[in-house]
Amino acid sequence: MSIVLITGDHPRHRYLARQVMACGLPVTWFAEQREHFTPPPPAHLNRHLATLWQRHFSLRDECEHSYFSQHGAPLDAAIPITSAQLNADDLISHLRQLQPRLLLSYGCHKLSPALLSCFDGMAWNVHGGLSPWYRGCITHFWPSYLLEPQMTGMTLHTTTEAIDGGDILYQSAVTPRRGDRLHDLACRAVREFSDALPEVLGTLLASGQPVAGIRPASSGRIWTARMWQPQHLELIYGQMEDKIVDYCLDSGVAMPAAKLLCVESLAPLLSSRHAPATLSN
Repeated sequence: MSIVLITGDHPRHRYLARQVMACGLPVTWFAEQREHFTPPPPAHLNRHLATLWQRHFSLRDECEHSYFSQHGAPLDAAIPITSAQLNADDLISHLRQLQPRLLLSYGCHKLSPALLSCFDGMAWNVHGGLSPWYRGCITHFWPSYLLEPQMTGMTLHTTTEAIDGGDILYQSAVTPRRGDRLHDLACRAVREFSDALPEVLGTLLASGQPVAGIRPASSGRIWTARMWQPQHLELIYGQMEDKIVDYCLDSGVAMPAAKLLCVESLAPLLSSRHAPATLSN
């Protein structure tokens, strides 16, 4: 029984890769070269928005390295690929030879039907957001923007043609703490989810049989890249000074705990790691 892991190459992806490798099964890891982590502001932005843009992405880079850089799997343990190689014939041929029990993806571009059908095992995806409420893109930003930072989380689901729409196997959500910044919430959500992965994968794969996930009662919402604009940074940094959690604590914003989903075999793990969440002071 083996795992093929396809991820991006950012520090958070390398951290998750290390945890997957700790599950005790052989892992073949492909790391897709992703975009630069601190993109320059678009030329059309005025000085104020350009400053907010630089602050946002600089803080993201700072948090990413603080939470993950010293603890991720080294990239030389991965087979490097480009986005053009991701669904190309060479990779499909490689997977056809490996015939993994599980293809696990996180932070790469969308996998093609041809790639997903070239082996007989299962395909699962790690999504940086709580499905079905936060499917799609930039889904660690919108919970804070909508004043529900407790909905910053992660989902493990079956890989389908639907965007982050597969049946859910396991979820986790961060418990916000006073002083948390936007990127603290995102990074801690990834780290806590990744830390649970060895046990999650071990439990799900123990029987050697296919695992059926849970179909959410609602299709939720898909957040597209076009929905996000640099002007959204004005609320986070210009008005709130990156203190959304503190604002929610101090102003009495209603913060119902996320209703997390997981398959029955993972219920003990979910309950032990995620007791009914309340904001932490």
